[in-house]
Amino acid sequence: MDIEHLQLFSRRALQALLRRAGFVTGPSDALVNRYPLRYWLRLTPLPLTLRPRLIDAVDRAGLGGIMISFNVGNQFAIGMKPVGRNEQERRDRT
Repeated sequence: MDIEHLQLFSRRALQALLRRAGFVTGPSDALVNRYPLRYWLRLTPLPLTLRPRLIDAVDRAGLGGIMISFNVGNQFAIGMKPVGRNEQERRDRT
């Protein structure tokens, strides 16, 4: 388990959270993460005795800095604050 990310959300759940907070929901989608191979290897569930040796070998081969993209489940959702009637009228005058 990735201890840096303690919450898991679906696209529908993210949009529901935004609506409950008073936002109008906009686009939402999956994100692709792009990191060097050595970073992805650090996240693997390999034994602690093997992982550093594998990362060292990959670095010695000149491959550790190769950028690799994965969709690992991250999502984004955009919410917009609704504009009240008085605010919209003020904006329309300017």
